[in-house]
Amino acid sequence: MVLVVSLSMMRVLANVCLLLATLSAYGQPFDEPTGSICGMVQDENGDPASFVEVVAIYVGAFEGIQPQGKTDASGHYCVANLRLGVYVMSAYDQGKGYPQQTIYPSFYSSQSPKPTVSITARNLQGHANWRIPYKAGFLKLQLTDRRTGKQIIPMFFHLALRSRPDVLITSGSGGSTMPLLVPPNKDVYFTVSASGYEEWPGDGTRGKLLNLLPGATENLAIALQPISP
Repeated sequence: MVLVVSLSMMRVLANVCLLLATLSAYGQPFDEPTGSICGMVQDENGDPASFVEVVAIYVGAFEGIQPQGKTDASGHYCVANLRLGVYVMSAYDQGKGYPQQTIYPSFYSSQSPKPTVSITARNLQGHANWRIPYKAGFLKLQLTDRRTGKQIIPMFFHLALRSRPDVLITSGSGGSTMPLLVPPNKDVYFTVSASGYEEWPGDGTRGKLLNLLPGATENLAIALQPISP
């Protein structure tokens, strides 16, 4: 019996071999084992941090979605399907005042040691207990048009620590109805603007100076000045 292999079949086989070689070169064979990290998270007071998000941050070059889990009522969690490597653990809940330090690691930095766990072929079940460093302060805004009094929703904001205003910053856009999280017990400059409006406060300073206690809320009613045509 003669086996006939078409040119298209040969191309398919060549592509499969190339894919397997690429995966092997990057150390990600199909049969690589995966592990998990479990433990308990406490809030800033040492009580169980209930129903907060937990993320395992891979240390090193990695593309893709960071594995996450969630604590239960007693603060226990498990993050599964972790590739071999070293992970830094973090927990967050914007509504409760726990910032996602994986996105703004410098601005929301803390002196508390970050829990680190290694997942190896010999130890696929990692363990980490830790306490969330602090609860942030809440900045709630009421943005309006100075001429019409109409509410403004889309906004651009900028927060900077007074100690290092050119380095320790965070900026972004979002809805003015959502509170912003501010590092507690620190002097923080705040500015805000919107499309078609001048930046507030616009008085030649770096911004409105804030200093909030952990979990405290500051309400600001701001009327933005429209940019003259």
